[in-house]
Amino acid sequence: MDGLRLRGDIEVTFCTVQPPQVSYLCVHTTATDHTVFAVRPNIVATETDGGLVLLCVAVGDRPSDAMFRHKRHYFVYDASVPELKHIKQPGDDHPVNERSFAIVRKPDRSYVLAAQAGVFFGYRNPSAHLCLYNSGTNSWSKLRVNVDSVPYDEFITYNAFTVGGDKGTVAWVDLSHMIIFCNVLDKRPKLRFLRLPIQPTNAGGLPAVRDVSVLDGFIKMVELQHRANGWKATIWSIKTGIFSKMAWRVDYQFDSSDIPEPSLPKLKLPEGVTAQPTLSTLHIGLPKLSLPDDGILYLLAKIDYRDRQHTAWVLAVDMKNKTVQRVAGFSPKRAIGLCRGYDSSTISKYLKVASGTKEN
Repeated sequence: MDGLRLRGDIEVTFCTVQPPQVSYLCVHTTATDHTVFAVRPNIVATETDGGLVLLCVAVGDRPSDAMFRHKRHYFVYDASVPELKHIKQPGDDHPVNERSFAIVRKPDRSYVLAAQAGVFFGYRNPSAHLCLYNSGTNSWSKLRVNVDSVPYDEFITYNAFTVGGDKGTVAWVDLSHMIIFCNVLDKRPKLRFLRLPIQPTNAGGLPAVRDVSVLDGFIKMVELQHRANGWKATIWSIKTGIFSKMAWRVDYQFDSSDIPEPSLPKLKLPEGVTAQPTLSTLHIGLPKLSLPDDGILYLLAKIDYRDRQHTAWVLAVDMKNKTVQRVAGFSPKRAIGLCRGYDSSTISKYLKVASGTKEN
């Protein structure tokens, strides 16, 4: 547990708790209550294969205060030490796009936070540049980037991850069509792109049906296809460093009808619901690949995707053996529809069980 005082009587403490099968990263104040936060603190990025977490804490009296840069405080937590560092805030000349943040670890164990600045992609954007924070110098810098090589003017960054290597390759993902790669440690970064294997087959929020990550030297993409009588999940992969759309390969496919109804673990149902749902009748979304690359796919499940009162579940589907390994329930109050609720990270292997937490 590590703490840092932000202002006056406000102290933010970062702690970790790891009950079986799930890990929580918590931010709270020791001198006052949660009302000092303009909005809930959030995890902006995690190191792809390491113990670093970038956290944003917005201090203020109203949710709108979170829109002001000087109200947003950034922290980097190193779970391998453990250590919490309050990093220098980016100035007005570094308008970072939080969705594009990635953490690049350097050989000397220092790190760089890399993010797109403002409107990064756009029609003939002459001022596209990166915002870079260097932990060794505790300073921000800007780096121009040529975006002419990108075939689309419209690019929405849904998430980012670190591919790594000597040049610090970062990938930005537009779940609708493409991944952009950038060597952020180069003095003159150039962009390369990779088209996703197929066009989206479902309307609505793309995070509810798609996810992209890097696992053991491969880029992986998962997509859910919903039908009137169930759903199907497909996982594609391509080796990092290959940029041809034709090189994508299907690793696994799974249909909700593959598992007989009695094989699904019993769910603790909300009051008034008596019939156990099946994989085909549950509302399913937010697919996340297991980072050990073991063929496990995590899915958010609700009886009704609009429900924010009753239990939601995380299903772990074994795509290789076509079984549901485990089911974990949680409050859906922070799960908006089927697009938000949790994220995947390797941070759990660095966490220690907090004092007073019982392991089963």
